[in-house]
Amino acid sequence: MRETQEECNIDITKNSNVIDIGFFKYLRKKDMYLYLVFIDYEPDIKCESTFIDKRRKIEVPEMVDFKWIKFDEYKKYFSNAMVSVFDKVVPIIKQKRLEN
Repeated sequence: MRETQEECNIDITKNSNVIDIGFFKYLRKKDMYLYLVFIDYEPDIKCESTFIDKRRKIEVPEMVDFKWIKFDEYKKYFSNAMVSVFDKVVPIIKQKRLEN
């Protein structure tokens, strides 16, 4: 939830409809715990968190760009590791959408 605020400028802690999606293996040294929130507005997305790029030795934002896409387009834009996660997550999201 913290990273959603830092990397997207969206505070989901104020939303009472936060849905726990669960834990997913992502990269060899990084896993994900995902939550789902349905919103009815287009947020002003901006990244406020940074990290030091070890190769270039400079501070860079964690998110450099974004694009609104349809669920069926994610394989076109995501890395292979993220596609692997979303292959599991998208059916859960579609089911949750039907329940809400």
